[in-house]
Parts: sequence; C-alpha cells; structure tokens
Amino acid sequence: MRQVIRIGLLLLIGQTGWAGGVVDDSVKASARFEHLAQQVGLRDLRLKPAEYQVRIWINESLTYGDADELYVIDKKETGLFLSHYALQWRQNTIKKARRLVHKQVADTLVWQQLLADDLLTLPDQSLLKDNINPKPNPRDTTVRVSVHSDSGVTIRAKKTEPRAIMSDGVNYRFDIVSANTRRSYTYHCPVGYAGVKPRVVELQKVVSLLKRIFTLFDTPTSSLCAVDIPQTRVTV
Repeated sequence: MRQVIRIGLLLLIGQTGWAGGVVDDSVKASARFEHLAQQVGLRDLRLKPAEYQVRIWINESLTYGDADELYVIDKKETGLFLSHYALQWRQNTIKKARRLVHKQVADTLVWQQLLADDLLTLPDQSLLKDNINPKPNPRDTTVRVSVHSDSGVTIRAKKTEPRAIMSDGVNYRFDIVSANTRRSYTYHCPVGYAGVKPRVVELQKVVSLLKRIFTLFDTPTSSLCAVDIPQTRVTV
C-alpha cells in the first residue's frame, strides 16, 4: 500500500502583519482597515435594511502596507455599484489611492450568486485549521513491515490526508458592512489550499467567490494566487 504525502511549502515570509496566513483580526486590525477605507475616500455609510457594502482588501506578501488593491461592492436597491482601487504606499502610509473601475451592475442575479457562495457568512480561515491540516492519528502513521519466508518484504501504511504550509502568496480580507452589523473574515492563498484540500467546502466557496468578483471587475482570475505552489510527493 502506498502512502502519499503532498506538502505545498513556500519559505518566503511577507513583511505585512497578516502575511503568511497569520492574520491579526483583532479590534485594532478592524480599526486600522476602517481608517484605510477613510483614506481611500469611502464615505460614512447610511445603509438601509438589505443594503450592504463589501470590501475585499488584497495584499501580496513581500510588499509594504496592509493592502495593494481594494474591491468595493455596494449593494443598493437599484443594483450593484462596483469600485476598484489600486493603493500606492510610502513605507507604512498610503501615498495614493487610484480608482481604476467605477460602474453599476443592474443584474440582481449576480448578488444572488455571491450569496449562494456564502459571501456574508463564510468563517475566518483560522477556524478551519483543523480541517485544512488535521492532527494525525498515531495509529494512522504507523508503518508495518513484514518479512516473509522467501525473503520478501511487505511495507504497509495507511494513507494520510495531504498537508499544506504556505508562507507566501495572496491574502484576502472581506469586510461586510450592513445597516446594523459589521464582520470580517480573511483567507490566505485560498487557491493553493483549496487545491490540496478539495473537500473543505469553505475553501472552494471562497475561491468561487473571488472568481465571480474578479469577473465582475474584468480582472483576470489567473491572478488569484501570485505564486506557484511546488508539491513534494513522498511514496512509501
């Protein structure tokens, strides 16, 4: 029996506070991103029930600042209003926020598709760590060796779930703002983790969400993960 272990390992460490999948989603982090939104020029919101503003902050590792790009979806009674910003940093301060896209989408089906992928309710990636990299059962990692009378040798080992560690890539922070609530969740290199862990539904949903959002903004979906993911395969 073969035991296959796939490890996606990237050794580069980013310079930002939420790179490498270690996300500071504390009250201070929320306040910091709210301040960034004000610097970009997002106004104070007066939302009605069933109206939302969704902010998707994108940050590539090895860069200054908390985000390189910002996608904003304003869900109003009259449709969706889309804005895409490129952020330029001078060390730890935003030097310039340039709006690349500003348009309206009247098709209400688009919003329903985003809701179908749990846009408003997805958990933070930190809550999925036991699903992404479960702790191995000691009995599952035991290798049994049998020596036969004809000098043959049989090696038996149970298959284990593939594991992934990614210290580089792209970070995504979703800020969901409604009339009465605010919540945030973050994902690090979800395309890479979803490829190794196809059974984790939340990873598949966030990848589907990002593809839909990128398509809305005419952004190539190939930029979802900025790095290649090398895999080492060990067979026993």
